[in-house]
Amino acid sequence: MREKIMFIVDAAGDLTLEDAAANPITLVPAYVHIEDRPVTRDIVGISPQDYWEVLKTCKVPPHTSMAPPIEWMGAYKTAYEQGCTHILVTTVSSTASGVFNAAVMGAELLREEGITDIVIEPVDFLAYSAMYGHAILRGCEMVKEGVPFDEIVKKTKEIANKVEAIISVNTLKYLRLSGRINGVSAFAGEALGVRPVLLARGGSINPCDKVRGDKNIVQGIITNLKKHMNLNDPEQQIHIVYTDTPNNDADELERRIKEEFGIEVKRRWALGSSITTNVGPYAVGAAYYGHPR
Repeated sequence: MREKIMFIVDAAGDLTLEDAAANPITLVPAYVHIEDRPVTRDIVGISPQDYWEVLKTCKVPPHTSMAPPIEWMGAYKTAYEQGCTHILVTTVSSTASGVFNAAVMGAELLREEGITDIVIEPVDFLAYSAMYGHAILRGCEMVKEGVPFDEIVKKTKEIANKVEAIISVNTLKYLRLSGRINGVSAFAGEALGVRPVLLARGGSINPCDKVRGDKNIVQGIITNLKKHMNLNDPEQQIHIVYTDTPNNDADELERRIKEEFGIEVKRRWALGSSITTNVGPYAVGAAYYGHPR
């Protein structure tokens, strides 16, 4: 039987509406709660750029809530009714949110309805934003090349086992609100002009360095890319993730990456509300391949 493959993902992978329209991708976005506004949806209802502006001006910090299992089940059922035989499903890291478990529960609900003749493969990338968004696009390319589903799953798991990201922020406020850094450290850091450099790897996001002042953020990222990136990986690629950095840091980071590593940035990814809520409207970083874990 000929395979018909679909990728069903949340919006925290920061794939765009254009990505979804051009590929076999279904988005199941988080709900975004902004003060007294009607509840909207990540990416679908509010663009990353609009959300950055909201975050700068809100008196009460916005928050997101995940789509429930029944909504994931609905996405699977729609794919089944469209003739899909195989689904690869993934979300933001299970260490950071319950979204992945909701997606798995959605598959169980589908089976309880008696629909068992479709393969649903959940893959927990233990990742964020472009770290898994780019792997979904690679999977879509493989579908167009006629690669079997099992091989696509194998490749995505290989990527999940080595993808990492380095990111830095211009303010510690949102890391404090999200619990990534405690209030005392955030206050002291802001007072001293300290900017953390964070390493996202294997589901964890931990400080790996710090720099003094906004002008040193790009250098801090480059320094840590040199420490963690596997330059011997023949598939190595670098993706920039960013919000509304005031100093054109995304441009500078792309220039420095080419200068230091001789690698053209594969793509820039605007961070949507699911990730921006935690890192704030002034953030920049790079996703890349580290050493397999």
